[in-house]
Amino acid sequence: MRARSGLGCVMPGRLVAIAGAGLLASGCVWFGDEEYERAPRGVAACPFAIVEASAWVNRMPGPPRSEPRPLVVSAALSDPQARAVLETATAASGTTLVLHLVASDAAPIPGQVAWRGPLTDPMYERVEIRCDGAPLRVIDEIERVY
Repeated sequence: MRARSGLGCVMPGRLVAIAGAGLLASGCVWFGDEEYERAPRGVAACPFAIVEASAWVNRMPGPPRSEPRPLVVSAALSDPQARAVLETATAASGTTLVLHLVASDAAPIPGQVAWRGPLTDPMYERVEIRCDGAPLRVIDEIERVY
């Protein structure tokens, strides 16, 4: 007996394989049971999107400093009128600086966020910006500006 073409004629085992192949081809990623929290049901997800982000250490020459060289993180939001700030997480994750993006009417520049803090020893290797408990942007390279 010959099968007809079309989705209705695909055997159940093949249907699972086709669905799995489609998921892989779509570029979706499963994070599994990671430490990231998701917004509870009924609570809106993060209202922000980041279009550009960078992190750097200010090593510019100048007069002697009384404080350590700063680590600077800045990001541009997709909505130029959005008002938000970056706050330090209560606990960093090893060599990753974790910052939270939160709405704030006290934001000095709409559409832009920035954070500045002292260098750590050892220095952070990456920065993760989270919003509503979920990762929003990861900066894998912290530049040194001379």
